[in-house]
Amino acid sequence: MELQENDSEQMNPLLYSRSQTLSEQSKPSSVSQVSIDKFKEDLRQRKMNTGGTSRRIIDRLQGIYLSKKISSYVPVSTEDSSDPNSSLHFSGRVPLIRGIDRVINGTKPAADVVLICGMKPIRYLWYMLSGVCCDSIQFGIDICLYHLLHINDPSICWILGFGLSIIFRHSFHRYLVFGAYVGGYWKSLFRMYTGYSVTIFLSTVFNIVMTKTFHVSHYKAWVATLLWTGIVNYFILKHIWNFGGDSSSVGNRGSIDSINGMRSSSNSRGGEIV
Repeated sequence: MELQENDSEQMNPLLYSRSQTLSEQSKPSSVSQVSIDKFKEDLRQRKMNTGGTSRRIIDRLQGIYLSKKISSYVPVSTEDSSDPNSSLHFSGRVPLIRGIDRVINGTKPAADVVLICGMKPIRYLWYMLSGVCCDSIQFGIDICLYHLLHINDPSICWILGFGLSIIFRHSFHRYLVFGAYVGGYWKSLFRMYTGYSVTIFLSTVFNIVMTKTFHVSHYKAWVATLLWTGIVNYFILKHIWNFGGDSSSVGNRGSIDSINGMRSSSNSRGGEIV
């Protein structure tokens, strides 16, 4: 009996030290898990704060109204009482801008829903705005190719810069001009590159003639080539954007909303949509 008690006394410290070692080994993993959870929570909180900030900025912009005197001279021809984005202020004042939230949420393009001073700008103006943004990106790419990578041939700079800028043009045109991607993002992007291939070829030949035959300087030829390609591209995009396929689920919320509206109106009449 005494031998067993001595053995148990000797084993207890060993068991205690072993359990202490195991608990110390488990501490780093638990601490790291707590750190990961805290990091995720911080990211989620930052995302919520950022979304709230952008939401407040949009609400602030859409809460700006023209004075009552100026509003009386504005011909509001797009007023629709069922559409909160186009509704007038109760005092008769016209909102400076409406519909930005629907563009940010991807519901509709700016050309369809944005109203400025109660009026809808024509689609080509939104195309020009989108084109100016993308032309600036193309110009930045051209500068990098010419000055940083030392590609001295203006035509090579043009074709590379224009080809790379199509990726940005695709997204800008989706949100500002033409709306949801038809057939999904990648099919729409491939279709855009296919349609632009004609413009890329013709504009490159034009640029070569300008720089090699008429000896026009690099950026004068760049501007001259850009001027006519922008107009041609608009008509090409109008033809190919909605060619074949259905709108992707990302940008098809407007159709879903219209279906839900039809369903609710049908239910109110006692009908049923299958």
